[in-house]
Amino acid sequence: MAPGWKRRGGRGRGRGRTDRHSSSSKRSRKSVEDGEPGEERRQSQDRFCKNGTSTQGEKQETKPEVYDNYGSSSSDDEEERPIGQQRVRQELLAALLRGGNDQEENGQWSTYDVDGDMLHSSDAEQESEEELADNENTSTVKTQDIEVKCDDKGGVAVKTTQKKKVEVQKEQSTIVKKEGMEFFDQNHEAEFSLNIEAKGSEDEEEKEDIRQKCEVNQDLFLKHMEFEMDEKVASVVLEKTMQDTVKVKWPVLGQMCISSSLPGHVEPPARIKSDVGPTCLHLSRPLSLTWLATNRVDGKQAKHRRMDDRSTFFTSLQGELFSILNSYRDLLYTERMATVKSEEIRRVYCLHALNHVLKANARVLANNRTLRKRAEREKETRAVTATQKRRLRMRKAATTSKEKTEEVHKVVSSIDDDDKFRDQGFTRPKVLIVLPTRDAALRCVRIFMDLLRPVGEKFQVGHQQRFLSEYGREPDDIPPNLSRPDDFLFMFSGNTDDHFRVGLAVLQRKLRLYSPFYSSDVIIASPLGLRTILGVEGEKQRDFDFLSSIELLVLDQTDMLLMQNWEHVTHLMSHLNRLPLESQGIDFSRVRNWMLHGWASRYRQTVVLSAMAVPQILAIFNHHCHNYRGQVLARTPPKMGSITQVLAQVPHAFHRLESQTYSQLPDIRFQHFVEKVLPQYRDAVMSHTMIFVPSYFDYLRLQNHFEENNLECSYICEYKEGRQVGRARRAFRKGHNRFMLYTERFHFFKRYTIQGVHHLVFYDLPTYPGFYSEVCNMLLAGRAGVQDAGWTCTVLYSRFDALRLAAVVGSERAAQMIASSKSVHLFVTGDTVG
Repeated sequence: MAPGWKRRGGRGRGRGRTDRHSSSSKRSRKSVEDGEPGEERRQSQDRFCKNGTSTQGEKQETKPEVYDNYGSSSSDDEEERPIGQQRVRQELLAALLRGGNDQEENGQWSTYDVDGDMLHSSDAEQESEEELADNENTSTVKTQDIEVKCDDKGGVAVKTTQKKKVEVQKEQSTIVKKEGMEFFDQNHEAEFSLNIEAKGSEDEEEKEDIRQKCEVNQDLFLKHMEFEMDEKVASVVLEKTMQDTVKVKWPVLGQMCISSSLPGHVEPPARIKSDVGPTCLHLSRPLSLTWLATNRVDGKQAKHRRMDDRSTFFTSLQGELFSILNSYRDLLYTERMATVKSEEIRRVYCLHALNHVLKANARVLANNRTLRKRAEREKETRAVTATQKRRLRMRKAATTSKEKTEEVHKVVSSIDDDDKFRDQGFTRPKVLIVLPTRDAALRCVRIFMDLLRPVGEKFQVGHQQRFLSEYGREPDDIPPNLSRPDDFLFMFSGNTDDHFRVGLAVLQRKLRLYSPFYSSDVIIASPLGLRTILGVEGEKQRDFDFLSSIELLVLDQTDMLLMQNWEHVTHLMSHLNRLPLESQGIDFSRVRNWMLHGWASRYRQTVVLSAMAVPQILAIFNHHCHNYRGQVLARTPPKMGSITQVLAQVPHAFHRLESQTYSQLPDIRFQHFVEKVLPQYRDAVMSHTMIFVPSYFDYLRLQNHFEENNLECSYICEYKEGRQVGRARRAFRKGHNRFMLYTERFHFFKRYTIQGVHHLVFYDLPTYPGFYSEVCNMLLAGRAGVQDAGWTCTVLYSRFDALRLAAVVGSERAAQMIASSKSVHLFVTGDTVG
């Protein structure tokens, strides 16, 4: 028999299968010999087996059992049927072959009345195979075995059973690389895409829609995202020309300065009350159920974190911080210590970030359902209208023009409502959290998992083991006898690698780690990890479009970022919320209007958390934070500086440098040191002098001067190897080298105690105020508390160092020293000689 022929049997059901096949085959051979009409039509039909595959062009070892058409007398009966009815049955069968109805899973039967006939189409088989091939791109694919039966009434019953097919592939092969960088993952995109239909009952969807409608006038998230401004207001917010400022004082955060360029946004936010609850805070459902368990008091932190009597839902610090975060104002908090308050603050901003993401995703999913239902209604309306039109044309009715007018009115009204569904940005990432180390990223992700994992419900975390192995650290890696300050142990515990980036795709019951950036909701990265992607002008392999729609930026432990490389932070800030260079497949009808205008930076909330207030961090907050809702600077001026923690009895001479501009200050400082300070320490009596240099550029300038003048000096900086540091320390301790240049960054990363120091020179005030007392207390190292009357300490400062000076000597003394007519001020610390 020629390939491509389709056998058909007789009309009667009681006939034997062999007789029908033999008579059909004889009739087919005779038609070929005699050249009967309809030969070409029968040759174009495919022959299908019981397993749903075609035998055309291939020889099979076992002859498959062939399905006959049910209830049809002969091939001539098929010609008598209407063409439209055949096409409908073919389309229905193609749909069944592609997977059946989603509601007929798990072995349920679905009966379709197709007028007693089932036709096989090669086109339908090809479509089903192509769609199955597309579905096999994912790591877990459900393939369907379709079994077709006939009932007594001539209908077709289809049974679909699901089988899981797991393909183990390397993750590197599943990532589609764009110009050498990993940003897309086509294989797993469908699992975490917001365009797919969310599973859930209709009642839950309706309740969620009703709850969102009730919160429109109360939830600050919706008020913030739906606020519209014109070009004049946008320019005022960007330039900050008409700012109003209000100062308030809260019990924990202390003095706060609230500023805004728009009227009505300068009022302080409402503080969290003692009877606060998830409903008042507008928390999403999983967060409202898991926050108390995540924020519990346990272990070693019990003495630092207590749920006080004022609030059982938040601590005092968390309540005041969340009051500001939930108002979507920018925040700069300069008392983020690494020891006591670190976990409290980390938990509260993780709660705010997840709450923002879940609300944004829930709104997108709700709008997707609304648009899908509207499309279905419009499709049904068009089908009904088309049927009515056909009937009206057949009856030659005169009401056709009226129906057209009503249809056009419906289409226009649907177009006018499209602005209600603008709920997205150019790209999916909404939250960017910048952290200094992998250990800090691990702590944040663990908080995310605890907040998203409801008690007693299933929760999926993708690539969890890989993340723990790459970001965790074994306890044995930390030396047990390491003697360092407490803040050092907190900052450098765990994995201290500063080159990392990871994307997180957040759904209500799923959290996927290592998701591609363009499929992520949250990006956790270090400045160095982002700098390698952002690149510089002229590089081909660079991308920053994923930062175009960041709505929440968190810079945690900014003081550590300052010690790493501050240029990476400024480079990152300059690439935030730029208009994307490529569309990335976005539906522009869903993009918010203020995104299209390029005003995303006016809506971005920036949270900067630091342990100190320095000009570099304040410049980031003043020059790159343009939130229209205003800025909050929470900073309490220090009353007592770190000089009070110096135990050594030593006089401190503060020399003020006079400079008109900040750009001239480095040259004036160097000239004053070379001409007035250094000659005092060239005497043999003034040996063992340590020069503390905060800036690496000043360190190199001084190193060149010492080498040119053949001054014996030991050089210790962050770029020296361990052996070089050891030799320099021994030479200085034994007196072979009279001077030592010691950088602040080396002290930050190592915290060595240098022995043999008799005299100190602070070339500039330290960035960390605590380093002043630590370095001064090195005078006591190796002396068993014995004081020396010959110790000295010299400090150089200027009026541009007001913040650092206030952290060392106190705010009141600093103001007096800067405004005084005298250029030298003397302080004496330590116990007096009795």
